[in-house]
Formats: sequence, structure tokens, C-alpha cells
Amino acid sequence: MCTCQGAAFEYVVNLEFELRRHGVRDKANVIFFTNEYELGDFGMDGAFIRRNGYITPTNIFTESVLAEREIWSVTSAHARNIESGRLFYENLAGEEHELAFDMAMLLPPFAGVGMQAFDPPYRPKSSRFVGLFATDRGSGEGGSLLADSFSSPSNTNLSCSFAK
Repeated sequence: MCTCQGAAFEYVVNLEFELRRHGVRDKANVIFFTNEYELGDFGMDGAFIRRNGYITPTNIFTESVLAEREIWSVTSAHARNIESGRLFYENLAGEEHELAFDMAMLLPPFAGVGMQAFDPPYRPKSSRFVGLFATDRGSGEGGSLLADSFSSPSNTNLSCSFAK
């Protein structure tokens, strides 16, 4: 299971911006609550941002953005229960905690359809696959991006191919 941490990060930064723009930022504690082990993972074990000649890992970028805006973070956590104005959560160490809130936006966990990779002549390469991979089908130059086929639980195949 996963959640879209990039969207949650974007939301919390936009929320902080709007609070500042309306002159009420000093009245709000903004907290970024995430199941990520560390900030900037974004469900893909992090990435690198190249800007102005510098390369920055997303964990440093994310920590910096939140610190500059005085946004607190809770990482490695899972929401166990939500009541009016209270979030009960457990961290990776198994410790249970509670957060009080006046307004919360939570993204529910979700899972995509199962994916199966194929080798020409379309024999299954693996029954389980996670992530992106290169194929030699479709581009004529040795590299389409993404899987040739996605298998859903109902065995309906959706073809998807992106050429270079």
C-alpha cells in the first residue's frame, strides 16, 4: 500500500502559503504527517533535483522547504484512528501517539493494479514487478519506458508504451 506523498507535500506547502497570504499564518501550527521513513522519499526512495548547477537529494530539499516555512513533520507514522479533532497514530517503533487538529487533510492508502512484465515473444518475465523498466519494443531505438502490459486482478490487460 502507498499514498501519494508528493501531492500531500504540495498541499501542505500551498496551505502554508495561503495562510501567510491571508495574514493568519501565526495562528496555525502546520504539520506534515507522513508514512515515509524520511522526508523526501515520495514513494520512490527519493530523487535528485538539479538546479543552478547544484544537485540536491529530495530529502534535503524537502527538509529545507519545511524548515523555511516552519512546517513541522511526523515521519514513519500510520494513522490508526481519527475522531473529531484528534488523530491517533502509531510510529515505526510501535509507539502510539495523538495529535490534536482543527483542520486535517488525509490521503487514504491505495494500491495500483498488479503488473506483469513480458519478454518477446511475450512470455511472462515475472509474476510480480515493482517500478519502471526499459524494454526494446516500440521505439525502434532500443528503449520504450514502462511496462508493455499491466494485468489487473480481473485479468483485463491494458497496453501502455512510451517511446523515447
